[in-house]
Formats: sequence, C-alpha cells, structure tokens
Amino acid sequence: MLKQIFHKDILLVLFANIFADVTIQNFNLSFISIMPGFQDKAALLEANILAFLINLNMISRIVILPVVYQYIEEKSDSLILKNFIFNLKKSLKTKVLILFVSVIYSYLFVLNSFNKSNFDINYAIFLFVLSIFLSLFIGLMGDYLALYLYWYLNKKNNKLKYLLSFIFNKYTLIIAILSNFLVIGIVLNFDIFNYIVKFTKFFITK
Repeated sequence: MLKQIFHKDILLVLFANIFADVTIQNFNLSFISIMPGFQDKAALLEANILAFLINLNMISRIVILPVVYQYIEEKSDSLILKNFIFNLKKSLKTKVLILFVSVIYSYLFVLNSFNKSNFDINYAIFLFVLSIFLSLFIGLMGDYLALYLYWYLNKKNNKLKYLLSFIFNKYTLIIAILSNFLVIGIVLNFDIFNYIVKFTKFFITK
C-alpha cells in the first residue's frame, strides 16, 4: 500500500499540479509590471518583455496536465492514479469537486495576500470572485478546464487529434516548465530579468 502511495508517478502528478498553477509567480510579476519604473517610455522594452513572460507562463501552463495525465494513462502502473484519472474522466461529480478545490485553494491564497483588519461580507465576496478569476487564468481551475476540453476534443475526430498532438506534446511541456522556472527565478531574483533585458537589447541594437 505504501509503495502505491509513494509511487514516483504520484510525485510526478503532484509536481505537474504545482507547475500548472502559476498564480504566485504571475501575481508577483503583475505587481512588478505596474511599478512606476515601468510606466515611462524608457521602460517600454522592459514592460514588453515582462508582459511576454507573463503571457507565456499563463498560456503554456495549460499543456502540463494533459501531457502528464496522458503519460500516466498510457505508461504508469500506479492503480491509485489510474483510478483517479478514470473517475476524473467519467464522473461529473469528481470534475466539479476538483474545480471547487482549485477555487478554494486560490481563495486561500487571495485571503493571505489581501489581509484586511475590518473584514466584511462584501469584501469576502469580492475576494472570492477575484480568486475565481485568478484560478481561471493563472490557477488550477483553468488548467483542469483545459484538461477536460482536451479529453472531450481528443475523442471527436482524427483532425482534432492531430491538432491537439501538435499543441500538447513533450516539447511544449518543456517550454512550459522552462518558462515556469524562468518566472520563478525572476520573482526570487530580479537581476535575472535585467540580464534578459540586456541580452535582448544586445540583439536589437546589433
């Protein structure tokens, strides 16, 4: 039983969910992008690079769960994960539960970020709506909706299968993971972003 619980593929799914949720990274970068230094013309290149990184991280993340879950379906010998994905595919109740948990996770993150002493019901509703928005665009709810859509379209016809295989594959997964690492690096140390700007300026002015 313990061998099943601590299976390497369970760790893979855990990390896939962590990398698919880019809330914290993009939330921090969004704040950086509205800092005064990014509001003048001299910072236009920096602002554009930062906007590109935010959008890349937001968009590329949606390939992570479909690629990893497909690998689990085809290659894994973990019964726990096989059953989980089977229920996730077949059970509407499980789908809704996963989306609900995703929103609650984002809500807890928002509550922690917007700490307010005079907390009231209107403020709580505002934060819940904000958490839905965040979870949809940079959190796990958007990722699982993309996964459900991927599964639905994947069984429609061969043309869609070919298109999906072009979008969701190991190469786009690598891009998603690299963009995630890059953004995490920028959040932890903004000097990394300055190096990217210098590197870009070097090629523009060459």
